[in-house]
Amino acid sequence: FDYLRVNKWNHCRVEYYGRTRSWSQAGSALSSLIAAAIVIISDNYSAIFLFAIIPYVLNFINLVSYPAWLDGEQGKFEFRQFRQAFVNVLRSLSRSFRKLTILKLYVNSTMVSGFFNSSKDYLQPLILAFAVGLPVLSGIGDKDRGTVLIGLIYFIIYLFTSAASRSSGMFTKKTGSSAKGLNITMYTIFLAGIGTGILYHYSLEFISIILFLLIYAIENIRRPIAVAKIASDTESGSLTTYLSVDSQMKSLFTMILSPVIGLIADLASPGTGIAVAGGILLIASLFVKVND
Repeated sequence: FDYLRVNKWNHCRVEYYGRTRSWSQAGSALSSLIAAAIVIISDNYSAIFLFAIIPYVLNFINLVSYPAWLDGEQGKFEFRQFRQAFVNVLRSLSRSFRKLTILKLYVNSTMVSGFFNSSKDYLQPLILAFAVGLPVLSGIGDKDRGTVLIGLIYFIIYLFTSAASRSSGMFTKKTGSSAKGLNITMYTIFLAGIGTGILYHYSLEFISIILFLLIYAIENIRRPIAVAKIASDTESGSLTTYLSVDSQMKSLFTMILSPVIGLIADLASPGTGIAVAGGILLIASLFVKVND
């Protein structure tokens, strides 16, 4: 975002981050196939972690190549200055959280991601079980067949989410603003979550998987919009901290929702847990609608 600001491209925040995230998802798609190949060739899941060193090293080289001015002001370390900088960041956060608009923005952003993170763990085994049950690749062993199918499934999912992230800028333009884009995607995800849970409960696996893939896509459309909206509505000097707060609040919502869905899943079914959580959050979402 500093790079965009210096180049006077602030108006491209959603498009730029959407395309960046899109390449990240495309990388995940490619890594799914590579991981499957490594497991089949080496017959060892641990080998994936060894080969992961290669992209880590390449990423480190890429990081070193960043222009020095992106590091901000550099000087001799003094604890007094560090303490003052820390106090300034806390004051900035305090000022922002006194604004109801900023608080709503954070809840709008993180409540949806928390629901997505809490519910996806119940749907992923369903997707994998459905795929493994397909009458394909029957000529190879069960273990290798499962590995190939898992790699292919995640390859397709990540290609799907890559396309979704890339379209976030266009989606924002179609809806008219970042705020409208966030609100529309929030309501859609909770409605799709309710539908997914009901279909899952009644063993309509294929349709529930399709709806869940829709949730996957929408979450990847809205994340660039949410991050760009936070960047535009908060103080740029403490943006790293603001985005860290967004990440922590997302984890907090995941921590709250996971045992709730799990308890209802134990008492009734996983589908019921997802549907009930989606219904509660849909009602709550009416109070965290964001404005331009």
